Amino acid sequence: MKRCITILLACLIAGTYNVCAGTQITITSRYQPIDYSTYYEAMSKNVETAIKNYRKLENEISNFENELVSMLTKEMDAEMRDFLTAKHKQVCNLMSEFQEKDVYQALGLRTKLMKLKQEVNTEIINYNNRVAAHNAEVERKRQEEERLAREEAERIAKEEAERNANWSGTGFALRNKYIVTNYHVIEEARTIKILGINSDFRKEYSAKVCATDRSNDLALLEIVDDSFAGFGVVPYYAKTQMAEVGESVFVLGYPLTSTMGEEIKLTTGVISSRTGFQGDVSSYQFSAPIQPGNSGAPLFDNKGNLIGIVSAKHTGAENAGYAIKTSYLKQLTDCVATSGILPYNSHTANAPLTDKVKKIKNFVFIIKCSKKSEDEHLGAQITTPYVERKEDDMATINKVTITPTSTDIEIKWNNKTPNGGYKYCSIKKDTYILANGVKYFLTSASNIKIKPEQTEMDFAGQFLFFTLHFPPIPSDIATIDLIEPEESNWKFYGIKLK
Repeated sequence: MKRCITILLACLIAGTYNVCAGTQITITSRYQPIDYSTYYEAMSKNVETAIKNYRKLENEISNFENELVSMLTKEMDAEMRDFLTAKHKQVCNLMSEFQEKDVYQALGLRTKLMKLKQEVNTEIINYNNRVAAHNAEVERKRQEEERLAREEAERIAKEEAERNANWSGTGFALRNKYIVTNYHVIEEARTIKILGINSDFRKEYSAKVCATDRSNDLALLEIVDDSFAGFGVVPYYAKTQMAEVGESVFVLGYPLTSTMGEEIKLTTGVISSRTGFQGDVSSYQFSAPIQPGNSGAPLFDNKGNLIGIVSAKHTGAENAGYAIKTSYLKQLTDCVATSGILPYNSHTANAPLTDKVKKIKNFVFIIKCSKKSEDEHLGAQITTPYVERKEDDMATINKVTITPTSTDIEIKWNNKTPNGGYKYCSIKKDTYILANGVKYFLTSASNIKIKPEQTEMDFAGQFLFFTLHFPPIPSDIATIDLIEPEESNWKFYGIKLK
Protein backbone atom coordinates (compact mmCIF):
# COMPACT_ATOMS: atom_id res chain seq x y z
CA MET A 1 0.00 0.00 0.00
CA LYS A 2 2.81 2.38 0.73
CA ARG A 3 4.38 1.59 -2.58
CA CYS A 4 1.11 2.47 -4.40
CA ILE A 5 0.83 5.83 -2.71
CA THR A 6 4.34 6.59 -3.74
CA ILE A 7 3.50 5.69 -7.31
CA LEU A 8 0.31 7.80 -7.20
CA LEU A 9 2.21 10.78 -5.86
CA ALA A 10 4.74 10.33 -8.60
CA CYS A 11 1.94 10.21 -11.15
CA LEU A 12 0.31 13.32 -9.75
CA ILE A 13 3.54 15.14 -9.95
CA ALA A 14 4.01 13.91 -13.48
CA GLY A 15 0.50 15.09 -14.27
CA THR A 16 -0.95 11.73 -15.43
CA TYR A 17 -1.75 8.36 -13.94
CA ASN A 18 -3.45 5.10 -15.09
CA VAL A 19 -6.75 4.13 -13.47
CA CYS A 20 -6.62 0.78 -15.03
CA ALA A 21 -4.75 -0.79 -17.77
CA GLY A 22 -5.57 0.80 -21.15
CA THR A 23 -7.27 3.99 -19.80
CA GLN A 24 -5.33 7.34 -19.44
CA ILE A 25 -6.59 10.80 -18.36
CA THR A 26 -4.76 14.24 -18.21
CA ILE A 27 -4.70 16.42 -15.06
CA THR A 28 -3.99 20.17 -15.40
CA SER A 29 -2.22 21.65 -12.44
CA ARG A 30 -3.52 24.88 -10.89
CA TYR A 31 0.08 26.13 -10.48
CA GLN A 32 1.83 27.61 -13.56
CA PRO A 33 5.51 28.68 -13.20
CA ILE A 34 6.19 32.40 -14.14
CA ASP A 35 9.12 33.46 -16.46
CA TYR A 36 10.59 36.54 -14.78
CA SER A 37 13.42 37.04 -17.32
CA THR A 38 11.50 39.56 -19.58
CA TYR A 39 10.24 41.55 -16.56
CA TYR A 40 13.69 42.00 -15.17
CA GLU A 41 14.97 43.02 -18.61
CA ALA A 42 12.27 45.76 -19.00
CA MET A 43 12.78 46.98 -15.47
CA SER A 44 16.52 47.18 -16.08
CA LYS A 45 15.92 49.31 -19.18
CA ASN A 46 13.63 51.81 -17.29
CA VAL A 47 16.24 52.30 -14.60
CA GLU A 48 18.89 53.00 -17.21
CA THR A 49 16.56 55.49 -18.91
CA ALA A 50 15.76 57.17 -15.63
CA ILE A 51 19.44 57.49 -14.80
CA LYS A 52 20.15 58.93 -18.24
CA ASN A 53 17.34 61.48 -17.83
CA TYR A 54 18.61 62.26 -14.37
CA ARG A 55 22.08 63.03 -15.68
CA LYS A 56 20.63 65.00 -18.58
CA LEU A 57 18.50 67.13 -16.24
CA GLU A 58 21.48 67.69 -13.97
CA ASN A 59 23.48 68.99 -16.94
CA GLU A 60 20.59 71.22 -18.02
CA ILE A 61 20.40 72.83 -14.59
CA SER A 62 24.17 73.27 -14.46
CA ASN A 63 24.34 74.73 -17.99
CA PHE A 64 21.48 77.11 -17.28
CA GLU A 65 23.26 78.29 -14.13
CA ASN A 66 26.42 78.92 -16.19
CA GLU A 67 24.40 80.83 -18.80
CA LEU A 68 23.03 83.14 -16.12
CA VAL A 69 26.52 83.72 -14.71
CA SER A 70 27.75 84.58 -18.23
CA MET A 71 24.86 86.97 -18.79
CA LEU A 72 25.59 88.72 -15.51
CA THR A 73 29.10 89.60 -16.74
CA LYS A 74 27.63 91.75 -19.53
CA GLU A 75 26.55 95.39 -19.38
CA MET A 76 22.86 95.89 -18.57
CA ASP A 77 20.59 98.14 -16.59
CA ALA A 78 19.99 97.63 -12.84
CA GLU A 79 16.50 96.23 -13.36
CA MET A 80 17.73 93.42 -15.62
CA ARG A 81 20.73 92.68 -13.38
CA ASP A 82 18.47 92.32 -10.31
CA PHE A 83 16.17 89.99 -12.24
CA LEU A 84 18.97 87.73 -13.46
CA THR A 85 20.59 87.67 -10.01
CA ALA A 86 17.30 86.49 -8.47
CA LYS A 87 16.87 83.79 -11.13
CA HIS A 88 20.45 82.61 -10.63
CA LYS A 89 19.73 82.16 -6.92
CA GLN A 90 16.59 80.15 -7.76
CA VAL A 91 18.55 77.89 -10.12
CA CYS A 92 21.18 77.29 -7.42
CA ASN A 93 18.41 76.34 -5.00
CA LEU A 94 16.93 74.05 -7.65
CA MET A 95 20.28 72.26 -8.01
CA SER A 96 20.49 71.76 -4.25
CA GLU A 97 16.94 70.35 -4.20
CA PHE A 98 17.79 68.13 -7.18
CA GLN A 99 20.81 66.61 -5.46
CA GLU A 100 18.81 65.77 -2.31
CA LYS A 101 16.24 63.58 -4.14
CA ASP A 102 16.47 60.09 -5.57
CA VAL A 103 16.48 59.50 -9.30
CA TYR A 104 12.72 59.33 -9.80
CA GLN A 105 11.92 62.23 -7.47
CA ALA A 106 14.61 64.42 -9.04
CA LEU A 107 13.11 64.01 -12.51
CA GLY A 108 9.99 65.75 -11.25
CA LEU A 109 11.96 69.01 -10.97
CA ARG A 110 12.16 69.38 -14.74
CA THR A 111 8.91 71.37 -14.73
CA LYS A 112 10.44 73.95 -12.38
CA LEU A 113 13.49 74.27 -14.63
CA MET A 114 11.35 74.82 -17.72
CA LYS A 115 9.37 77.50 -15.91
CA LEU A 116 12.55 79.33 -14.88
CA LYS A 117 13.88 79.16 -18.43
CA GLN A 118 10.63 80.54 -19.82
CA GLU A 119 10.64 83.40 -17.31
CA VAL A 120 14.22 84.31 -18.23
CA ASN A 121 13.53 84.09 -21.97
CA THR A 122 10.46 86.31 -21.64
CA GLU A 123 12.38 88.90 -19.64
CA ILE A 124 15.27 88.86 -22.16
CA ILE A 125 12.80 89.62 -24.96
CA ASN A 126 11.30 92.48 -22.93
CA TYR A 127 14.76 93.78 -22.08
CA ASN A 128 15.89 93.69 -25.72
CA ASN A 129 12.77 95.58 -26.71
CA ARG A 130 13.54 98.21 -24.06
CA VAL A 131 17.12 98.48 -25.27
CA ALA A 132 16.01 98.75 -28.91
CA ALA A 133 13.53 101.49 -28.01
CA HIS A 134 16.20 103.29 -25.99
CA ASN A 135 18.74 102.99 -28.81
CA ALA A 136 16.15 104.22 -31.29
CA GLU A 137 15.52 107.27 -29.12
CA VAL A 138 19.26 107.87 -28.73
CA GLU A 139 19.71 107.58 -32.50
CA ARG A 140 16.76 109.88 -33.10
CA LYS A 141 18.27 112.48 -30.78
CA ARG A 142 21.68 112.05 -32.42
CA GLN A 143 20.27 112.56 -35.89
CA GLU A 144 18.19 115.47 -34.63
CA GLU A 145 21.34 117.03 -33.17
CA GLU A 146 23.14 116.39 -36.46
CA ARG A 147 20.26 118.01 -38.32
CA LEU A 148 20.34 121.06 -36.05
CA ALA A 149 24.12 121.24 -36.37
CA ARG A 150 23.79 120.93 -40.13
CA GLU A 151 21.19 123.68 -40.23
CA GLU A 152 23.41 125.88 -38.07
CA ALA A 153 26.36 125.19 -40.36
CA GLU A 154 24.18 126.00 -43.37
CA ARG A 155 23.05 129.23 -41.69
CA ILE A 156 26.64 130.22 -40.97
CA ALA A 157 27.64 129.26 -44.52
CA LYS A 158 24.76 131.30 -45.87
CA GLU A 159 25.79 134.33 -43.84
CA GLU A 160 29.38 133.85 -44.94
CA ALA A 161 28.23 133.49 -48.55
CA GLU A 162 26.20 136.68 -48.20
CA ARG A 163 29.22 138.48 -46.80
CA ASN A 164 31.39 137.14 -49.60
CA ALA A 165 28.75 137.83 -52.22
CA ASN A 166 28.10 141.41 -51.06
CA TRP A 167 30.69 144.02 -50.13
CA SER A 168 31.26 147.73 -50.37
CA GLY A 169 33.93 150.35 -50.88
CA THR A 170 34.10 154.09 -51.48
CA GLY A 171 33.99 156.11 -54.69
CA PHE A 172 33.73 159.77 -55.64
CA ALA A 173 32.32 161.86 -58.45
CA LEU A 174 34.00 163.15 -61.59
CA ARG A 175 32.18 165.23 -64.16
CA ASN A 176 29.06 163.96 -65.97
CA LYS A 177 28.04 160.44 -64.83
CA TYR A 178 31.50 159.14 -63.97
CA ILE A 179 32.73 157.81 -60.63
CA VAL A 180 36.19 156.63 -59.56
CA THR A 181 37.02 153.75 -57.20
CA ASN A 182 39.65 151.03 -56.88
CA TYR A 183 39.78 148.13 -59.28
CA HIS A 184 39.84 145.66 -56.39
CA VAL A 185 36.54 147.10 -55.13
CA ILE A 186 34.60 146.18 -58.26
CA GLU A 187 36.59 143.06 -59.20
CA GLU A 188 34.26 140.02 -59.63
CA ALA A 189 31.17 142.22 -59.10
CA ARG A 190 28.19 141.38 -61.29
CA THR A 191 26.06 144.14 -59.81
CA ILE A 192 27.28 147.63 -58.83
CA LYS A 193 25.09 150.11 -56.98
CA ILE A 194 25.89 153.67 -55.93
CA LEU A 195 24.51 154.95 -52.61
CA GLY A 196 24.79 158.39 -51.02
CA ILE A 197 24.38 160.70 -53.99
CA ASN A 198 23.24 163.99 -52.47
CA SER A 199 23.52 162.16 -49.11
CA ASP A 200 20.49 159.99 -49.99
CA PHE A 201 21.25 156.41 -48.91
CA ARG A 202 17.77 155.09 -49.61
CA LYS A 203 18.15 155.49 -53.34
CA GLU A 204 20.46 153.12 -55.24
CA TYR A 205 21.76 153.92 -58.72
CA SER A 206 22.99 151.22 -61.08
CA ALA A 207 26.46 151.62 -62.53
CA LYS A 208 28.72 149.81 -64.99
CA VAL A 209 32.47 149.59 -65.42
CA CYS A 210 33.77 151.77 -68.24
CA ALA A 211 37.51 151.26 -67.90
CA THR A 212 40.03 149.74 -65.52
CA ASP A 213 43.71 150.01 -64.76
CA ARG A 214 44.62 146.85 -62.89
CA SER A 215 48.28 147.67 -62.44
CA ASN A 216 47.38 150.93 -60.69
CA ASP A 217 44.22 149.57 -59.02
CA LEU A 218 41.84 152.07 -60.63
CA ALA A 219 38.33 151.65 -62.05
CA LEU A 220 36.12 154.16 -63.84
CA LEU A 221 32.36 153.66 -63.41
CA GLU A 222 29.43 155.23 -65.22
CA ILE A 223 25.91 155.55 -63.77
CA VAL A 224 23.43 153.93 -66.16
CA ASP A 225 20.25 154.56 -64.17
CA ASP A 226 17.63 156.58 -66.11
CA SER A 227 16.53 158.30 -62.90
CA PHE A 228 19.96 159.87 -62.34
CA ALA A 229 19.78 163.67 -62.78
CA GLY A 230 23.49 164.48 -62.40
CA PHE A 231 25.91 165.34 -59.58
CA GLY A 232 25.82 169.08 -59.95
CA VAL A 233 29.04 171.08 -59.81
CA VAL A 234 31.87 169.04 -58.37
CA PRO A 235 33.53 171.31 -55.78
CA TYR A 236 37.13 170.06 -55.97
CA TYR A 237 40.00 170.23 -58.39
CA ALA A 238 41.92 167.15 -59.56
CA LYS A 239 45.50 168.18 -58.96
CA THR A 240 48.07 166.19 -60.92
CA GLN A 241 51.17 167.99 -59.60
CA MET A 242 53.26 166.15 -56.98
CA ALA A 243 52.36 166.76 -53.32
CA GLU A 244 55.08 167.52 -50.77
CA VAL A 245 56.11 165.43 -47.76
CA GLY A 246 54.57 166.89 -44.60
CA GLU A 247 51.65 168.43 -46.45
CA SER A 248 48.36 168.11 -44.55
CA VAL A 249 45.80 165.77 -46.07
CA PHE A 250 42.36 164.37 -45.23
CA VAL A 251 40.28 161.39 -46.31
CA LEU A 252 36.49 161.10 -46.66
CA GLY A 253 35.05 157.59 -46.95
CA TYR A 254 32.74 154.85 -45.72
CA PRO A 255 34.75 152.27 -43.77
CA LEU A 256 33.12 149.25 -42.10
CA THR A 257 29.56 150.35 -42.84
CA SER A 258 28.09 147.18 -41.23
CA THR A 259 29.30 148.33 -37.80
CA MET A 260 30.22 152.00 -38.22
CA GLY A 261 27.11 153.03 -40.16
CA GLU A 262 26.57 154.95 -43.38
CA GLU A 263 27.61 158.39 -42.16
CA ILE A 264 30.72 159.60 -43.95
CA LYS A 265 33.95 159.36 -41.93
CA LEU A 266 36.76 161.94 -41.84
CA THR A 267 40.39 161.18 -40.96
CA THR A 268 43.35 163.54 -41.22
CA GLY A 269 47.13 163.22 -41.49
CA VAL A 270 50.10 164.23 -43.61
CA ILE A 271 51.94 162.98 -46.67
CA SER A 272 54.52 160.64 -45.18
CA SER A 273 56.29 159.75 -48.40
CA ARG A 274 56.06 160.56 -52.12
CA THR A 275 56.36 156.85 -52.89
CA GLY A 276 54.24 153.97 -51.81
CA PHE A 277 54.76 150.40 -50.67
CA GLN A 278 58.32 149.22 -51.40
CA GLY A 279 59.04 152.52 -53.18
CA ASP A 280 56.15 152.37 -55.66
CA VAL A 281 56.29 155.71 -57.55
CA SER A 282 52.58 155.57 -58.49
CA SER A 283 51.50 156.07 -54.87
CA TYR A 284 51.79 158.33 -51.85
CA GLN A 285 52.16 157.13 -48.29
CA PHE A 286 50.06 159.13 -45.84
CA SER A 287 49.29 159.00 -42.10
CA ALA A 288 45.50 159.52 -42.03
CA PRO A 289 43.96 156.34 -40.48
CA ILE A 290 41.97 154.16 -42.89
CA GLN A 291 39.97 150.92 -42.54
CA PRO A 292 38.38 148.34 -44.85
CA GLY A 293 35.72 150.15 -46.87
CA ASN A 294 37.94 153.22 -47.37
CA SER A 295 39.23 151.70 -50.59
CA GLY A 296 38.49 154.07 -53.47
CA ALA A 297 38.08 157.09 -51.18
CA PRO A 298 39.45 160.49 -52.28
CA LEU A 299 42.61 161.91 -50.68
CA PHE A 300 42.54 165.73 -50.46
CA ASP A 301 45.26 168.23 -49.66
CA ASN A 302 44.74 171.08 -47.19
CA LYS A 303 43.11 173.24 -49.88
CA GLY A 304 40.56 170.61 -50.79
CA ASN A 305 42.28 169.52 -54.03
CA LEU A 306 42.02 165.89 -55.07
CA ILE A 307 45.56 164.46 -55.02
CA GLY A 308 45.01 160.69 -54.78
CA ILE A 309 42.74 157.66 -54.53
CA VAL A 310 43.06 155.60 -51.35
CA SER A 311 43.98 152.00 -52.22
CA ALA A 312 45.58 150.16 -49.29
CA LYS A 313 47.05 150.23 -45.80
CA HIS A 314 50.15 148.67 -44.34
CA THR A 315 48.96 145.97 -41.91
CA GLY A 316 52.30 145.85 -40.15
CA ALA A 317 52.57 149.58 -39.39
CA GLU A 318 50.52 152.19 -37.59
CA ASN A 319 48.71 154.76 -39.80
CA ALA A 320 50.52 153.89 -42.99
CA GLY A 321 48.10 154.23 -45.89
CA TYR A 322 48.68 154.36 -49.64
CA ALA A 323 46.91 156.34 -52.38
CA ILE A 324 47.26 156.24 -56.17
CA LYS A 325 48.41 159.61 -57.48
CA THR A 326 45.85 161.65 -59.46
CA SER A 327 48.16 161.77 -62.48
CA TYR A 328 47.49 158.04 -63.05
CA LEU A 329 43.76 158.70 -62.87
CA LYS A 330 44.17 161.31 -65.61
CA GLN A 331 45.85 158.74 -67.82
CA LEU A 332 42.87 156.42 -67.39
CA THR A 333 40.21 159.06 -68.05
CA ASP A 334 42.04 160.34 -71.11
CA CYS A 335 41.70 156.87 -72.62
CA VAL A 336 37.91 156.86 -72.16
CA ALA A 337 36.46 160.30 -72.71
CA THR A 338 37.02 162.55 -75.70
CA SER A 339 36.52 165.55 -73.46
CA GLY A 340 37.97 165.93 -69.98
CA ILE A 341 35.91 164.45 -67.18
CA LEU A 342 38.22 165.31 -64.31
CA PRO A 343 36.76 168.11 -62.14
CA TYR A 344 38.66 171.38 -62.43
CA ASN A 345 36.82 173.78 -60.08
CA SER A 346 37.97 174.40 -56.52
CA HIS A 347 35.26 175.85 -54.28
CA THR A 348 36.80 175.05 -50.91
CA ALA A 349 40.39 176.33 -51.10
CA ASN A 350 40.03 179.00 -48.43
CA ALA A 351 37.24 177.34 -46.37
CA PRO A 352 37.90 175.72 -42.98
CA LEU A 353 38.00 171.94 -42.85
CA THR A 354 34.45 171.69 -41.53
CA ASP A 355 33.11 173.64 -44.52
CA LYS A 356 35.24 171.61 -46.91
CA VAL A 357 33.66 168.42 -45.55
CA LYS A 358 30.12 169.84 -45.84
CA LYS A 359 30.62 170.70 -49.51
CA ILE A 360 32.56 167.62 -50.58
CA LYS A 361 30.67 164.84 -48.75
CA ASN A 362 27.73 164.89 -51.20
CA PHE A 363 30.16 163.81 -53.94
CA VAL A 364 31.66 160.84 -52.06
CA PHE A 365 29.63 157.62 -52.29
CA ILE A 366 29.25 154.05 -51.11
CA ILE A 367 30.06 151.59 -53.89
CA LYS A 368 27.91 148.52 -53.16
CA CYS A 369 28.97 145.40 -55.06
CA SER A 370 27.59 141.90 -55.42
CA LYS A 371 28.60 138.69 -57.17
CA LYS A 372 24.94 138.16 -58.04
CA SER A 373 23.27 139.60 -61.06
CA GLU A 374 20.07 141.50 -60.40
CA ASP A 375 17.85 138.64 -61.56
CA GLU A 376 19.47 136.12 -59.20
CA HIS A 377 18.82 135.35 -55.55
CA LEU A 378 21.17 133.77 -53.03
CA GLY A 379 18.67 131.12 -52.04
CA ALA A 380 15.25 130.61 -50.49
CA GLN A 381 14.59 128.04 -47.75
CA ILE A 382 11.16 126.62 -47.00
CA THR A 383 11.13 124.69 -43.72
CA THR A 384 8.56 121.85 -43.31
CA PRO A 385 6.58 122.96 -46.38
CA TYR A 386 2.91 122.08 -46.71
CA VAL A 387 2.35 118.92 -48.78
CA GLU A 388 -1.10 118.31 -50.26
CA ARG A 389 -0.72 114.53 -50.56
CA LYS A 390 1.93 111.87 -49.98
CA GLU A 391 2.05 108.08 -50.19
CA ASP A 392 4.51 107.34 -47.38
CA ASP A 393 3.52 108.14 -43.78
CA MET A 394 7.04 107.42 -42.58
CA ALA A 395 8.65 110.20 -44.65
CA THR A 396 8.46 113.97 -44.06
CA ILE A 397 9.92 116.80 -46.11
CA ASN A 398 11.99 118.82 -43.65
CA LYS A 399 13.19 121.58 -45.93
CA VAL A 400 13.38 122.77 -49.53
CA THR A 401 16.28 125.03 -50.51
CA ILE A 402 16.20 126.80 -53.86
CA THR A 403 19.38 128.46 -55.16
CA PRO A 404 20.57 129.64 -58.57
CA THR A 405 22.55 126.40 -58.92
CA SER A 406 20.36 123.70 -57.37
CA THR A 407 17.09 122.65 -55.74
CA ASP A 408 17.72 120.65 -52.56
CA ILE A 409 15.04 118.65 -50.72
CA GLU A 410 15.82 117.34 -47.22
CA ILE A 411 13.73 114.34 -46.08
CA LYS A 412 13.32 112.79 -42.63
CA TRP A 413 12.42 109.09 -42.77
CA ASN A 414 11.51 106.76 -39.88
CA ASN A 415 12.48 103.14 -40.55
CA LYS A 416 9.36 101.64 -39.03
CA THR A 417 6.71 99.36 -40.55
CA PRO A 418 3.95 97.18 -39.02
CA ASN A 419 6.23 94.14 -39.45
CA GLY A 420 9.42 95.77 -38.21
CA GLY A 421 11.97 97.86 -40.14
CA TYR A 422 13.77 97.68 -43.46
CA LYS A 423 17.34 96.38 -43.61
CA TYR A 424 18.40 98.98 -46.16
CA CYS A 425 17.13 101.83 -48.28
CA SER A 426 18.20 103.70 -51.42
CA ILE A 427 16.98 106.28 -53.94
CA LYS A 428 16.45 105.67 -57.63
CA LYS A 429 18.52 107.74 -60.02
CA ASP A 430 15.47 108.58 -62.15
CA THR A 431 13.73 110.32 -59.23
CA TYR A 432 12.55 113.76 -60.29
CA ILE A 433 10.71 116.90 -59.26
CA LEU A 434 7.88 118.10 -61.44
CA ALA A 435 7.51 121.88 -61.79
CA ASN A 436 5.02 123.42 -64.22
CA GLY A 437 5.00 120.20 -66.22
CA VAL A 438 8.80 120.04 -66.53
CA LYS A 439 10.79 117.18 -64.99
CA TYR A 440 14.05 117.98 -63.18
CA PHE A 441 15.91 114.71 -62.56
CA LEU A 442 18.07 113.84 -59.56
CA THR A 443 21.69 114.97 -59.89
CA SER A 444 23.07 113.62 -56.59
CA ALA A 445 22.10 112.65 -53.04
CA SER A 446 23.56 113.19 -49.58
CA ASN A 447 23.38 110.59 -46.74
CA ILE A 448 21.50 108.08 -48.90
CA LYS A 449 22.92 105.92 -51.68
CA ILE A 450 21.62 105.80 -55.23
CA LYS A 451 20.33 102.41 -56.36
CA PRO A 452 21.80 99.76 -56.91
CA GLU A 453 23.98 100.81 -53.95
CA GLN A 454 22.27 100.55 -50.56
CA THR A 455 22.30 102.49 -47.30
CA GLU A 456 22.30 99.93 -44.48
CA MET A 457 19.86 100.43 -41.61
CA ASP A 458 20.86 99.46 -38.06
CA PHE A 459 17.48 98.80 -36.45
CA ALA A 460 13.73 99.25 -36.71
CA GLY A 461 12.59 102.74 -35.77
CA GLN A 462 15.84 104.38 -36.86
CA PHE A 463 15.57 107.92 -38.24
CA LEU A 464 17.39 108.81 -41.44
CA PHE A 465 17.92 112.36 -42.69
CA PHE A 466 18.97 112.66 -46.32
CA THR A 467 19.00 115.36 -49.01
CA LEU A 468 18.17 115.00 -52.70
CA HIS A 469 19.76 117.43 -55.14
CA PHE A 470 18.08 118.53 -58.38
CA PRO A 471 18.81 121.21 -61.01
CA PRO A 472 17.65 124.79 -60.27
CA ILE A 473 14.01 125.60 -60.97
CA PRO A 474 12.54 128.96 -62.01
CA SER A 475 12.08 131.41 -59.14
CA ASP A 476 8.36 131.87 -59.87
CA ILE A 477 7.47 128.20 -59.20
CA ALA A 478 4.83 127.98 -56.45
CA THR A 479 4.42 124.18 -56.07
CA ILE A 480 6.34 121.07 -57.06
CA ASP A 481 5.90 117.29 -56.91
CA LEU A 482 8.65 114.91 -55.77
CA ILE A 483 8.40 111.50 -57.44
CA GLU A 484 10.44 108.33 -57.10
CA PRO A 485 9.01 106.26 -59.98
CA GLU A 486 7.49 102.79 -60.24
CA GLU A 487 6.45 100.96 -57.06
CA SER A 488 8.11 103.35 -54.60
CA ASN A 489 5.97 105.08 -51.94
CA TRP A 490 8.24 108.12 -51.92
CA LYS A 491 5.86 110.36 -53.79
CA PHE A 492 4.89 113.84 -52.59
CA TYR A 493 2.33 115.96 -54.42
CA GLY A 494 1.68 119.69 -54.09
CA ILE A 495 4.77 120.78 -52.13
CA LYS A 496 4.11 124.48 -51.57
CA LEU A 497 7.09 126.79 -52.01
CA LYS A 498 5.27 130.12 -51.60
